[in-house]
Amino acid sequence: MRCSIEGCPGEYEQREVVHTVRQGNRIIVIDHVPAEVCTICGDVLFTPDTVRKIEILRRTIEPPMRTVPLKVVIMRRVYKNHVSFSNPQLPIA
Repeated sequence: MRCSIEGCPGEYEQREVVHTVRQGNRIIVIDHVPAEVCTICGDVLFTPDTVRKIEILRRTIEPPMRTVPLKVVIMRRVYKNHVSFSNPQLPIA
């Protein structure tokens, strides 16, 4: 299927992605989520069934399968050629 982003000539292909969602003050990372991903711009589409399953995972109160440490960096401002982060020691690539 052709990409739905205006001007993008890419095509969607089936892949598995890592998807993050917020649940209150928690961030949930869901691995191996089936999606259609544009080969050019990376736009991601989920089927209605996948969205329903993600919403069920958000509402569940079961403990996660595993936990990992997570460093959160908050982007404050985005300039034309410069990104300013709240952590000034973070290298900008």
